[in-house]
Amino acid sequence: MPISYAAAIGSDLGVPVGCFQVPWEAIKEQNEDIYLMYRFFEREGYRADVAALRAEHPGMHTFEQWLAGGGLRRLRKTA
Repeated sequence: MPISYAAAIGSDLGVPVGCFQVPWEAIKEQNEDIYLMYRFFEREGYRADVAALRAEHPGMHTFEQWLAGGGLRRLRKTA
């Protein structure tokens, strides 16, 4: 991805959006299940064959395309 999700969202909102890593131990102290879930996402995560999905669903957007098409604005209207 050419830019980070935070930068893309910030650009769409017109304000800087930051992103930072909460220390793993702080997460674990708050909730061990959440800690284990996020560690899974970082280490293994879910995998998808994006090229195959795009072949099956040619209209599938990238995150940037979704933002450019008003995706975040639509979410903000329903929140």
